[in-house]
Order: sequence, then structure tokens, then C-alpha cells
Amino acid sequence: MLLRNYTGFYIHVYPAMNWVYTFRRVGLFGWLYKYIFKREIS
Repeated sequence: MLLRNYTGFYIHVYPAMNWVYTFRRVGLFGWLYKYIFKREIS
């Protein structure tokens, strides 16, 4: 029963956390890429 509740919680919460993590990771790498790209141009 506990495992079943945990699985439901995991299915509902994990996609949202994964989306936020992916968004933050992409934002961070995008910022670093822009910073390096600007340095290369100048």
C-alpha cells in the first residue's frame, strides 16, 4: 500500500520536477554559451 502511494506520488511529482530541472539546466547552459560566444567575437 505504501509502495502504491509512493508510486502515484512519484508519477505526479517527478515530471514537474524533471521539467523544472531541464528548464534550469538549459537556461544555465544557454547563458554560458552566450557568454563564451560573446568572448569569442570580442
